[in-house]
Amino acid sequence: SRAPETSSLVAMEALAAGTPVIAYASGALPGIVEHDVTGFVVDGVSAMARAITQCECLVAQTCRQSAQRRFPLQRMCDSYLDLYQRLAAQAPGRERAANAAPGIPTHPHGAARLSPFLRKRDRRIQGRRDDFVPGT
Repeated sequence: SRAPETSSLVAMEALAAGTPVIAYASGALPGIVEHDVTGFVVDGVSAMARAITQCECLVAQTCRQSAQRRFPLQRMCDSYLDLYQRLAAQAPGRERAANAAPGIPTHPHGAARLSPFLRKRDRRIQGRRDDFVPGT
C-alpha cells in the first residue's frame, strides 16, 4: 500500500516469520524494513519488480533475528495493553468497564452471555504458547 502507516503489523509479522518485506517508502515502513537486509524499500513499480527478483538473496534467519531484536513479544504486548487501557479509560461507560470482574469482558448484552464462549476458548488454548516472535 502507498498509504502512510504509523506502524505496520503485517510487515513486523512477516519479518518474524522469516519473510523479507518489500515496501514503498511511506509511513513507518522504511523504519521497519532494513533495506538489503530484511527486505527492500522501493519508490515505484519497476523498483518493486527488481526487488522481487532479489528476495532470494536475503536470509530468512536474518529477518527473524531482526524481528526478535526490534519487536520483542513482551514489549509489543505491553504496548498494546497500555494503549487499550488508555482508550478504555476514555470511552463512554467506562465506569461499568472499571467495575467489571477482572478477566470478564464488558459486553452490551452482558458478560454472562459470553462466558460459555470464553470457557471453551480457555480450554482450547490452555498450555499452548503462541508467541508473536519465536524464541522471545
